[in-house]
Amino acid sequence: MAIINFKHLLKINTVETLTNLESFVRSAEAGGFSAAARTLALTPAAVSRNVGMLEANLGVRLFHRSTRQLTLTEQGERFLYAIRGNLHALQSAISDINSERDEPSGVLKVSMVPSFAMEYVLPLVPALMARYPRIRLDWQLETAKST
Repeated sequence: MAIINFKHLLKINTVETLTNLESFVRSAEAGGFSAAARTLALTPAAVSRNVGMLEANLGVRLFHRSTRQLTLTEQGERFLYAIRGNLHALQSAISDINSERDEPSGVLKVSMVPSFAMEYVLPLVPALMARYPRIRLDWQLETAKST
């Protein structure tokens, strides 16, 4: 019985590995590379290549391949059971982190006269804070200096 070395996965490019893992899971669920490819919007050759790279990285065969059918090996079944639920959680976590990166955050420092702030800026603050909750306002209200 082959043992899957999960520590080895940590040394591999994470994005590539997630793509390979998704290709493996979808192929196992669909029963073939062609059906998985349609689900993933890839070519069957790309899905097969992704699964092959995953097998090479893990050092085990995950599928028995024939011209008509694709079935999981014993190691493939165990691996699928171990990762199936976690794949969605990983994809969601990565998506959440990426969406946070695209959202403005930090301190917005603005200096203005009080009359302008009260008349024009203050009415817009609730909508700004609702849309961008990760922004913190730092206002400096100064009266205009006469010359």
